[in-house]
Amino acid sequence: THTHEFQRYERSSRFNESSQSKVPLPALNLLQEYTGIMAEQATISDQERAEITSAILAEADKQFEDGCRFITSKKMEEAVEALGKALEIRSEHYGDAAPETASTYYKYGCALYYKAVEDTGVFGSNVPEQVGDEDEENAEEENAEEEEAVKDGGDEETPEEEGTDMELAWEMLEYARVIYSSLPDKTTELAQVHERLADISMEQELFENAADDYQKALELLADSNVPQTRGMIGVLFQLSLALQMQNCYEAAEEKCKEAVRLCKGEIDIRRRNDDGEGAKDLEGVLEDLNGKLEELVELSAEEQKTKATMQEAMNEIMAPLKSAMKGPAAPPPSSSAFDAPQLASSSTATTTINLGVVRGGRVRVTPIPMNTPSSSGAGSSGASASMAGAELVKPKRSLGMMMEG
Repeated sequence: THTHEFQRYERSSRFNESSQSKVPLPALNLLQEYTGIMAEQATISDQERAEITSAILAEADKQFEDGCRFITSKKMEEAVEALGKALEIRSEHYGDAAPETASTYYKYGCALYYKAVEDTGVFGSNVPEQVGDEDEENAEEENAEEEEAVKDGGDEETPEEEGTDMELAWEMLEYARVIYSSLPDKTTELAQVHERLADISMEQELFENAADDYQKALELLADSNVPQTRGMIGVLFQLSLALQMQNCYEAAEEKCKEAVRLCKGEIDIRRRNDDGEGAKDLEGVLEDLNGKLEELVELSAEEQKTKATMQEAMNEIMAPLKSAMKGPAAPPPSSSAFDAPQLASSSTATTTINLGVVRGGRVRVTPIPMNTPSSSGAGSSGASASMAGAELVKPKRSLGMMMEG
């Protein structure tokens, strides 16, 4: 999400520094003259004021066209210079947030971005790839002098460093985004701005931000009143790359498949319209898309295999834990001397002795197994049982009996 808001530029900063580094532009001289003349409004007629303004804006238009042409011919240094001058004039005349400046912000930002990419070395730094021995020695001497100056100066403040071309490109594109967002009929232009912002995020390895901007550009192109199939194909391809860099191979594969489908459909349309050159151009794009799709399919399959392997390993780790959470299994039946008491069988009779109430109102009973009388010794067994009962149950002594003896 972009939160950049408008702030007015100081005329002595980046635009002036870049435009005055070489031969001053005639339009800037006119601009200075115009500023001085406007201070003396009483001495200038409306016609003269209109003529001066028209000449200044015409020079801005010329510089803008030259800058766009330099971009096409990949002369980024010249493009940055020309478009910077055009933006200086237009923002001074219309205002920084005026709709008339949006296209200039966009083109200037693109030129800065392309220049930054062009100047980027092999190792990703915005410096030349090779430096001569003499330049290295000079650089070391300058660094040593700067260190000594800092030591001698103590708490002296160092001048603020100017932003890189990539940072300034992002800033210019943000200006264009804010302006185009307020214009409902500039959907396609706004999509292009989001695409360039995503490109900058890709260069800075901010792949999540890049994917968000590519997705926004895709939605805007899909909602455009004019068919933007070719633009959508390019954005889908870039979006698949951004997702791939985040290891989202399945999502990247889906976006690439969608790009292939759109590309095939566009080729058929071009052929029906006898646009053989356009169809041939798209066939080359389709070949690149198919190559990328094959790569993503392989990566997606590997990802699925890796996920399955990790799931199996996780299941093996969790299996003992799940068993432990269920609790110990019930012990098997035991035949030891401490087995739980069993109920007597039908062939065994029991006699209970009342031990009175034991806590909580419960009656404690003690079972006494008795042998069942047999048919042969029923009398003697019965007598023994009666005697045992008599011995167990003793009569209570009265108070008189206790006094007597």
